[in-house]
Amino acid sequence: MNAWGAGTASIGGGMLVAGVALLLPEGLAKNLVILLAPPTTLAVRQLWIWAHGPIVDYARNWTVESRYQAAVKSIDEALKNEALGPARRAESQNERVELDVEMVAYRRSRTTFKTD
Repeated sequence: MNAWGAGTASIGGGMLVAGVALLLPEGLAKNLVILLAPPTTLAVRQLWIWAHGPIVDYARNWTVESRYQAAVKSIDEALKNEALGPARRAESQNERVELDVEMVAYRRSRTTFKTD
């Protein structure tokens, strides 16, 4: 698990609770919010550690997939061009095949199948 930024996130969460406490009038509610600041810091830290990896993984995957789709669209549009010479057409088809092979390898690397 990658904990990058967990300290910053937890300090921010605790400071937010402390800031809310400062706005409250004196009394039981203010005391309870002040008492909740340290556990909130720990909870925000744990939440960050838990959520950071999947969020970064999703963003990375989205970027790769969108770039792949854009490249495929560009190659397909080039292949539709009637003025494209045979050498360039063959080169574009080879690029498309290489791109597809790389994408299959990428997708397979992300798949986790257990074979017992």
